[in-house]
Amino acid sequence: MSQPVVTPTVQAGSARIRRPIRPLKLKSERVQEELAAMGWQPDPNVRTFGRMLKFPASSVAGSYAAFVAELAGKAGQPVSVTLAGKQVTVTLLSRSRKGRPSRWSNAVLDFAKRLAA
Repeated sequence: MSQPVVTPTVQAGSARIRRPIRPLKLKSERVQEELAAMGWQPDPNVRTFGRMLKFPASSVAGSYAAFVAELAGKAGQPVSVTLAGKQVTVTLLSRSRKGRPSRWSNAVLDFAKRLAA
C-alpha cells in the first residue's frame, strides 16, 4: 500500500522590515596594512606607527612640525612630533578609550592620509 504524499502549506506572513545595511568598517589589521603601505613604520611593542621626514632647511621642518601638531589637535588625534634640525619624526598613536589604547580606526587612517596630501 502506498503512502499519500503530503504537501506542506505555506502561509503568507507579514513582511519584515530589515534594518539598512551599515557601511563596512575597516578592521584594525586593514588600517595597519594601509598605514604600512603609505610608508608608516609599525612599532608593535608600543602600538605606534612612525614616519621620519627630512627637509631642506630647519625652518621648513619646524613649520611642518607645527602644522602636524595643530592638525592633530583639531582632529583629536594623539601624535608625537619630534623636531631635530632638518628632521621631523611623527608618531601616530591609536586613540584611547577609558585610558587604554584602542584599536586602529578609520580616523587614524584618515589623519595619515591628510598628512600625505
